[in-house]
Parts: sequence; C-alpha cells; structure tokens
Amino acid sequence: MIYGLGMRLFRNEEDALDFSQEVYLRAYDRLGSFRGDSKISTWLYSLALNLGLNRLRRGKRLEFVSEGSADFPSIEALEGADESTDPLASLTRSETELAVRDEVEKLPDVYRIPLILFYFEHLPYGEIAEKLGLKEGTLKSYLHRARLLLRKKLTERGLQAE
Repeated sequence: MIYGLGMRLFRNEEDALDFSQEVYLRAYDRLGSFRGDSKISTWLYSLALNLGLNRLRRGKRLEFVSEGSADFPSIEALEGADESTDPLASLTRSETELAVRDEVEKLPDVYRIPLILFYFEHLPYGEIAEKLGLKEGTLKSYLHRARLLLRKKLTERGLQAE
C-alpha cells in the first residue's frame, strides 16, 4: 500500500522505495502517538500521504506511475466497465489509457495532484482539501478544470473524451 502510493507519487522505483522506508521509520518513531481511534493501516496511510505531499511541496515533481505498474488502475476499472473480449476494443482502451496517462503527466501540479488523490487514491473531497490546504469548492474547481484540460488534449489527439 505504501510502496504503491510512492510509485504513484514519484514514479520511479528507487524514490518509491526510499519513500516507503522513510514512512516506516517515521511510523516507528511516532508509534506512541497512535491513539487507536482508527485502524493502524489507516493511520499509516495518512502518515504516508502527508509525508508524500510534504516531499512534493519541497520540490519533488509529482508524476504518474510507469506504464507497466500493476498498481496503476486502468480506465476501465475507474469507470466500472465490463471486461470486453473484443481485441479491437481492448486495443482502443489501451491506447486511450496511455494517452490519458501521458496527458495527466503533463498537467500542472495544481491540477495533477488533486486528480491523482481523487481518482487513483479514492480520497473524499474533504480529506483532499484538508491535505492540500484548499477550500472544498476550490478543490472541486481544480478537478473540473483538470477534466476539461484532459478532454481538450485527448480531443486534439483524435480521441473522443467522454
């Protein structure tokens, strides 16, 4: 779970491994502050997310996971679509997925970070807004603009964005 988050945030394996190690060391140091109000995995994930966002704020660039990563959800999984057995449809989905990944990587951080936290980390608006120090309305605006930018870029590539 922690390594997967590191891959989504930092893209390369070495940074993700360093990040994971730092999270576990920090968790060990702060284990006494765990109150037991939630599951330890929830506490650990929250610690990791905060640490990752702080790293990004200090200048690390947020990037998407690599194409071959098993942790990266497919468009089909995000949309809840049924698995198609049609090879042409499968190829079209794969090409669209690659195009979306490419365009998301190019988004400014102000749009890319909320987009990843919402769609790939499945965090609720309130939690994302709190983590990023934004008002919930501002966050929703950023997500809307990110979707508009993606739709425009995908259309320019000749893909029909829905």
